[in-house]
Amino acid sequence: MHPIEGIGQDLVSAWASLAERAIEPNPYLEPMFVLPAARHLGERYPLALLAVHRGASMVAALPVVHRPSWRRIRWPGWATFRHDYCFLGTPLVDRDHLEPAAAALAGASGRLGAGLFVMEWVRLDGPVVGALRGALATAGRFGAGYRGPIRYERFERPALGSGGRPRLAASRLRRYRRATGRLAGDAPAPEPVDRPAAEAGDAVGAFLDLERSGWKGSAGTAFASRPGHADFLREVVDGFGAADRLRLVTMEDADHALAMTWHLKAPGAEFFFKTAYDESWKRAAPGIQVVAAAFEAAAATGASVDSCASPDERYLRELMPGRIPIGTLVFPPRGAGGVALRGAIRALIALRDGWDARRGVSGDLP
Repeated sequence: MHPIEGIGQDLVSAWASLAERAIEPNPYLEPMFVLPAARHLGERYPLALLAVHRGASMVAALPVVHRPSWRRIRWPGWATFRHDYCFLGTPLVDRDHLEPAAAALAGASGRLGAGLFVMEWVRLDGPVVGALRGALATAGRFGAGYRGPIRYERFERPALGSGGRPRLAASRLRRYRRATGRLAGDAPAPEPVDRPAAEAGDAVGAFLDLERSGWKGSAGTAFASRPGHADFLREVVDGFGAADRLRLVTMEDADHALAMTWHLKAPGAEFFFKTAYDESWKRAAPGIQVVAAAFEAAAATGASVDSCASPDERYLRELMPGRIPIGTLVFPPRGAGGVALRGAIRALIALRDGWDARRGVSGDLP
């Protein structure tokens, strides 16, 4: 366990190298995303990097935060550092050391004392969770009677497979383009443009203004509305842009940006990050136009696309026909206290699911 505050450059380099070898890419857990979040987002609890080493190499990594409780479970422990802008929590695991590294991660709960260990928002059908399950199935590996994690939540979110194209009807796109032309008046109708990564840093100011001008600004959730959050965005964009790992698609008229969307890139995959649009152009759906264009650009490279959507984001479900299962795994501590806590967690889940059923809510989210 390495404290994030003051983490040395040698560890950061090993962490970044692991990200390049990860069997499941996850830019949200890479150092050039996590470290800006630690610097600027105001996390008040201790942050650490849970790492597995094999000789001089780091073979698994999971940024974690120590909390006095996690959601409705009033028990202290370590959980994935999943802040407002972290949309995937699958640990980084070296493709060449999958099974032993996953076994070490699975066994981390036994080395964290009497606290919880939570892996939040992991991809449930991927090789990392598969290896975790394989390690936990090995009889007696983690002590007699230890029953492994509890799946606290599960939902499916939209995705595009490798080279998959968005599902946007031609008639619908024509309707948006006609509305764009009417709103543009005598000027040429704006169209989505895939910008070079080198231009991304210059676009941050425009994105901040665009986002703040809409409902997020009114709600106080825009980057520019929250202390430090705009600095976080600038640092992330600078880092990923310099590495040519950022996709920026914009739609602009002569005066200002009408819509902008960002993807984070990894080998063979892209991850939807943020989008904003001018609400005075809502009839032309510029946000949907740039998002669909970004998906098309990703498809042209053969990359898969993870929407990184929360369960309540509906428009991406219409655009992306694929689905991937996401869930949270809660590892109770071992021993008598853990047995009692396991029962309490299951009772809490049953209570939540019953309440959701009465409200007509599907899924098992809190």
